[in-house]
Amino acid sequence: MSRTGKRPSIVELHTLEKEIHTLLGSYKRTQQEYMHILASKEKSNNAEKKLKTLNNMNASILSLVAKAKDKIAQLYHKGIKNQDKITLDNVKLNRIIQNMKKEDNKLNKLVRKLRSADGENKNASIQQNSAYYQYVIFAILSLVVLVLTIKTFMTQGSSFIETIILVIAGALILYHTGTLVF
Repeated sequence: MSRTGKRPSIVELHTLEKEIHTLLGSYKRTQQEYMHILASKEKSNNAEKKLKTLNNMNASILSLVAKAKDKIAQLYHKGIKNQDKITLDNVKLNRIIQNMKKEDNKLNKLVRKLRSADGENKNASIQQNSAYYQYVIFAILSLVVLVLTIKTFMTQGSSFIETIILVIAGALILYHTGTLVF
């Protein structure tokens, strides 16, 4: 298989286009030289050589244009067929992208719910520890109130400090009980 058979048709078409542009540039320069020779009114072999060169270049350009037309005709039909495939694939890709966006949104919602659940779990853990310490303090205060109450009823005389401690401990127990109920 030749090297040209391995190249894509678009590359071949682009190569033909570059060759045509190069020949057109040479053709214009040669034509200007030919016109300059004719304008100088000298009849020389140079004018005939330039005319033959122009005719050869013209033939080369026309053959390259014919090859380019054939390539364009081949590519055009392939392009139309491929365009239909691309359009179908584009629709499929858009559907896949939409589905992926929906799944991404669902995943983001789940991540937010998980983070929220983690936060609530940490909050519940902190509240549990707080409640544990409150019950320990409540139990100690209850024990102090019970001891002071028994001491007050057992003995006839109680000191002013014991009464103040009893009242403060009672108030704290009522406050704590009030926060649990309400």
